[in-house]
Amino acid sequence: MKNDARGDAREIARARARDLFAHYPSLSTEELVELKHWFGKTASSLDVAMLSMDEGIEENYDAFRAEHIDRITLPDVVKLLAFWVALAGVTLTIVLFRS
Repeated sequence: MKNDARGDAREIARARARDLFAHYPSLSTEELVELKHWFGKTASSLDVAMLSMDEGIEENYDAFRAEHIDRITLPDVVKLLAFWVALAGVTLTIVLFRS
């Protein structure tokens, strides 16, 4: 019974996201925040896959992904750079103190 309720809630959330994608990019700030939250925190891989194959919203879905999800941002670059610096530091430490 619990799984049925959760499944119904997922279907309702997916239908809401589909509606928001259908109106993208003409969304209010609140609707855009809602869609980003659904995409990043709530949606399962299956939910995203199902909407990505929906021909009725395909162009809007692709535009949303390009503008809000797939972009490389400055914090992404900083994290990547920090990772490589840390990796280089560990490697250098191992090489220098190897006996």
